[in-house]
Amino acid sequence: RQDQAPDKLCHGTAAAAIRIGDDNTTITGWAATGGFCGKNNAYRVFFAMKFSQPFTEYGTWDDAAVYPGARSAYSSYNGHSGGYVQFPPGSTVEVQTALSYVTELEARANLDAEGDRGFDGVRAAAADDWSELLSRIRVAGADERDLTTFYTALYHALLHPNTFNDVSGRYPGFDRFVYTVEEGRTQ
Repeated sequence: RQDQAPDKLCHGTAAAAIRIGDDNTTITGWAATGGFCGKNNAYRVFFAMKFSQPFTEYGTWDDAAVYPGARSAYSSYNGHSGGYVQFPPGSTVEVQTALSYVTELEARANLDAEGDRGFDGVRAAAADDWSELLSRIRVAGADERDLTTFYTALYHALLHPNTFNDVSGRYPGFDRFVYTVEEGRTQ
């Protein structure tokens, strides 16, 4: 069973932790949230971020102060915290981010599984995927406005379902236990 059930539920972030990597290109952490629709559904979402170039300055902050050069921060259920990074002026920086509802290590594995395609590579792959999906249905005899309405609705219909498991196949159940999907299946 995951140790993710904070006593204080919220709409938004209840607690959080951040770690700025020693390599000056990675940031990892988690945020606790829940309480949606009045339910006892607290959980943590873990993240891993990788920047295309090293940052030159970094630090963290909490309700009390800003801490230049600090690499980690934690906020309890009564506070706020975060981190910041800085790049040389004029830098163009890309960042990849991956999530997991299981562990920070799973978020890192999800990030690694995406590879390093860069923004243009990700955009091109997404455009190809959407073009293939949206071209499965052809509509004829409609005016331009009707076509726009139809394909917008089809786009929205194709946004779900989402993949909820990590690349390892692990995912959290609503009972807060972690499960693994069967080989070849997706949660």
